Amino acid sequence: MSSRPVTRSHKLTTILIPSEPNALNPQSPSPLSTSADSEADLDNLPSVPKTSHPPHSNCTSDSNSNSDLDDTHIALMSHSSAKSSFMPGGLKCPPIVHASCLSLADWDTVCIQMQNYLKYKDITDDQKVKWQYMACLVHECLQTWVAGNKDNLLKLKMVDDKDADIKPFLNALCHEVVGRDWAVDQTRAIFDTKQWCIPDSSFTDFCSSIIDMNHRLKGMAHHQSTEQLKVIIRSNLSDMTRAMFK
Repeated sequence: MSSRPVTRSHKLTTILIPSEPNALNPQSPSPLSTSADSEADLDNLPSVPKTSHPPHSNCTSDSNSNSDLDDTHIALMSHSSAKSSFMPGGLKCPPIVHASCLSLADWDTVCIQMQNYLKYKDITDDQKVKWQYMACLVHECLQTWVAGNKDNLLKLKMVDDKDADIKPFLNALCHEVVGRDWAVDQTRAIFDTKQWCIPDSSFTDFCSSIIDMNHRLKGMAHHQSTEQLKVIIRSNLSDMTRAMFK
């Protein structure tokens, strides 16, 4: 009787990679202005329940194992390199920008994740904060730009002395990472955003999105006045919302 070859099955180890945080869309609140002030009168708005969203998963667990952290970080980098222009960050690892240019929505996500990381690590010194932001720009073109403008960037304030909504340092990075026309694109988004295009959006949600987008333009010629915002909001309301006010 002839012997049959023996085959061995090899069990592959499956590596679970946490899902990437959803990139902010242009209607999402800006990380550079987390509060929606009273630029439009929102005191007497109809009460509409908001849709709750599950929190995003952190890129690392609260485990103290450095090896687990390193493995997760490497896995995320491999996963992100193929699908995204930046590597998502978490409480224990900052986001990493490995593309030469980001969309405004992606840059917003990077800023939010960096702020969460800095808060978790208790990094509050302005100079150290700036270095963290500059270090996360790892693309060769951005590194060259940072190296040539490092001294000037470090002199910029994180928050303007007269207006906390103006972020000179982050605006300078946004100008380079997103593009010189980012303010024009943001203004276009303010005018083009329709309430019916935002899923499950209440009147309050829609107004807050418009106000937040306008906040980041403070100190620039593209910033809209309160009266201008009211006109924009009225012209972009859904038919259902219009009917509520008749």
